[in-house]
Amino acid sequence: MTTMTSARRFQFKPTRFGVWVTILALMCAFGLYAGIQVFVNGLSITGLSDRVPWGLWITIDISSIGLGAGAFLLSAAVYLLGLKKYEPVARVAVFVGLLGYTSALLTLLLDIGRPDRFWHGLVFWNTHSILWEIIMCITLYLTVLMIEFSAIVAEHSFFARWPWVGKLAHQAHKLMPVLAVVGACLSLLHQSSLGATYGIIKARPVWYKPTMPLMFIAQSIATSPLLVVALSIIVSRLRGRELIRKELLFTVARFSGFALLVYAYMRFWDFLAMDYSYLPVRAESMEILTQGTLAYNFWTFEVFLGILIPLVILFNNKLRHQKAALIVAGFLMAFALIVNRWDTNLMGLLVPSAYTTAVMPQVDIHYSPTWVEWATAGGILGYWLMAFSLGAKYLPVFKQEPEAEDEHVAAPAPAMAQA
Repeated sequence: MTTMTSARRFQFKPTRFGVWVTILALMCAFGLYAGIQVFVNGLSITGLSDRVPWGLWITIDISSIGLGAGAFLLSAAVYLLGLKKYEPVARVAVFVGLLGYTSALLTLLLDIGRPDRFWHGLVFWNTHSILWEIIMCITLYLTVLMIEFSAIVAEHSFFARWPWVGKLAHQAHKLMPVLAVVGACLSLLHQSSLGATYGIIKARPVWYKPTMPLMFIAQSIATSPLLVVALSIIVSRLRGRELIRKELLFTVARFSGFALLVYAYMRFWDFLAMDYSYLPVRAESMEILTQGTLAYNFWTFEVFLGILIPLVILFNNKLRHQKAALIVAGFLMAFALIVNRWDTNLMGLLVPSAYTTAVMPQVDIHYSPTWVEWATAGGILGYWLMAFSLGAKYLPVFKQEPEAEDEHVAAPAPAMAQA
């Protein structure tokens, strides 16, 4: 009897969260194995080439940063505009932004080819290079995000045994308005510089335009806050209680709707302006985007699913107040941003830069990611999901508002009175 009781006591019962984390850990492990293969064998085992030097990894890089734009937006709203009621949403946005920037760094670690020289940009300043500006913005803004997030982590009950940690976090919290200003400036520079990286390349007329930085930052501003809303709703449902007041989430969603409308106008204005005159390489690149290999991505994922459907949801008062609809809109816009970065990158690379009406080089340019690229991409996705899952479960990221907490405590009172 004693042996049977002990066996039952120590019987392993996997939980859904444990299975979920195990799956993500396997994704990370497989991605790590693929990453080691890249470090050992070099970029030759990828689908990248001299003609297509930017592929899946650069898409992940600029997408993960774009999806983290809500951190500076909501922090600025709370600490600069004095909208303190949005602080619960800003906390989640800071966490999402931190995960986005660290995911981008993991991608760059693979993509730069010589990760041992990552420090060169910090030591050897090339102020005439926009890539140097991006390096500095990533480094400095990531530092700002880490300081902001450390103040959140310090609120965990684990640190109650060390009072000095709480005092340090309190001092850091006093610096939040300053960090919000610095973070907003750095993030605005960085978000727009991602588009400017393409927009200054004269050899690629389809990229070379002043609107490229504006479209990058406009889509990020529209998408990232709604992604934060969708993630907050999902975590609230999994926990079985409202962690952030739904009125705040609906207001943020309405802001994303107007921002998406601005981005849609800019996107279609840019698309139509391309047809005003014929310019070699640009015209052929736009044909690839709208009628060629990227046409399905553009019309289905970018336009229909990424713009039209979310606009219907966000500007319909009934749908905007349905949490399930906001989750759908948030993930559709996030996926559309990723597809947009992929399409923007490839439409400028799949046409030979020497293409003219007189000279038509017979060059077959194509790109297909290898298993190594997909595996490392899966590993980075696994890291993001695991870090978010663990953080949402064990860290005070979703801080319940005082009124909500009071209601939660006061709820059992009637039952106790009846007893």
